Formats: sequence, structure tokens, C-alpha cells
Amino acid sequence: MNKRILLEKYFGIPIWFERNKIFSGGDYEVTKLSDIVLSEINTQTINSELMYPETIGTRYSLSVNENSLSLVQNSLKNEIIMLHGTLLGIEYAKTTGRRATGKYSTLIQVMYGSAFIILHNSFFDKAEFTFKTGSVYIVKVKVGQCFVVPPNMGYTVVNSQLSPLVFHKITAKDSVEEPVFDNHKGAAYYVIYKNSKPEKVINPYFRDVSKPKEISSIKLTSTFFNKCLTIPDIFNCLMCKDLDPKLRFVLGIDEFVIDDMF
Repeated sequence: MNKRILLEKYFGIPIWFERNKIFSGGDYEVTKLSDIVLSEINTQTINSELMYPETIGTRYSLSVNENSLSLVQNSLKNEIIMLHGTLLGIEYAKTTGRRATGKYSTLIQVMYGSAFIILHNSFFDKAEFTFKTGSVYIVKVKVGQCFVVPPNMGYTVVNSQLSPLVFHKITAKDSVEEPVFDNHKGAAYYVIYKNSKPEKVINPYFRDVSKPKEISSIKLTSTFFNKCLTIPDIFNCLMCKDLDPKLRFVLGIDEFVIDDMF
């Protein structure tokens, strides 16, 4: 993508997207952390023998050079993740499964494109010699919207389009994530490209998977997830100690119960 796409509307600071890269200006620095390569995700895809595309996205860190906003980076970790608008065989591009341990939630904010977030925990049933899950949740998040992943719940973010996805991932400074979903080739559901649109299909490594509890982007419009937090918003919340509910979840002050959405 050669056209410059301005992301300032949702970040609140000069950040843009051009030639499949993220850039920043002013007192803000976007630093490339690593490429997201196929070899780190192929154990969680339908076809683990895929060899192309080699790179499916990029991770960036966001830091603030301006002293007055250092409070943001002293309290939170800000990561920007870009997923290419590509397919992994028949699957849409996605992140590896992760789970934040402890009391801290993870805030996912979509700044460009749209995404599915698939959330669940899984376990191995020794008696039946198969993997099983508890409740499975699939959330559709459009540009300008966000969602909180509860602590101790596995999740993956899936690009729901054949164009790039850019999302802002916010976690507490002390939050620790661990990998999940490797033992059973990904989450309980895959999102595949079928008839020119995304379709959700069950991962055959699981048995007796329950029908997912779905949260649509339309449903998010009537909640506080319908608006992303800009960097100035976050700074003001921390400075005034008047925390937005989403930040209270991220900082482990309140616990987000996903079933309250139903």
C-alpha cells in the first residue's frame, strides 16, 4: 500500500501508515520491534506446511519523547501491530495465541481495517484423549472500536479483510503474556476466505466445541468499546486519576467479565 493513511484520528498523535510501514512525527517515536513471520504462526494454522508468505506483519513499540507524557509509558506498554492483507493458505492473517497471566487485561484498539478477536481457554481431556474448550467468544471489531481481553484467557487477533489491519495493543507495564494454542493447531475456530468473505470454521483438533458467543461490531456501538482511547486521552486519565473503565481493566483495578456483554 503506497498511499499514506493518516491514523491521527484514533491515536490523537501524528502517526501514519504507508508502504506497509508505520511512521510517526513530533515527540513520538514508533520503533520496529520485529517482523511477524510465518514460521512463528504456522503451527497454529490449518496447513502447517505453508512456506509463503514469509512475513505476515510487523510489531512496533510506541514511545513518547516529550517529558510531560512520560506518565503514559511509565504505566503502560503500547504496541502497534500491523497485519498484512494476505492469506495463510485459506486463512486470514492472524497473531499467535497469547494469554495475559495474573490480574491485568489487554486492550485491543483497531486503528485501521477490521478484526475478529477469538477468545477461549482450552484443556486436554485425558479420558477422551482430545482437546476441549470452555466458552468460545468471537468479537468483531471495526476501525475506531476496541475490546478488552480478560486476564488468563487465550486470544488471537485475526485480520478480517484482504487489506491491512493496524491495531494498538495496550497492557499494564507489569503485565506478562504467555503463548497458547500451540498444542492444538490454533484457536477452536479458524477464519477462512470462502465465497469472497470470511467464514468461521471449527478447528478439527477440538471435540464438542460449543457454538461461539459472538459480539458484533454493531453491539459494540452501544458500549464504551465504540471509541478508542487516544494517547492524550490516556495521559489525561492517568494525570487526573479519573480512569476510563477500559484503563481500569488494563491496570487490574477492575475485572472485566466478558459474559456481562450478553
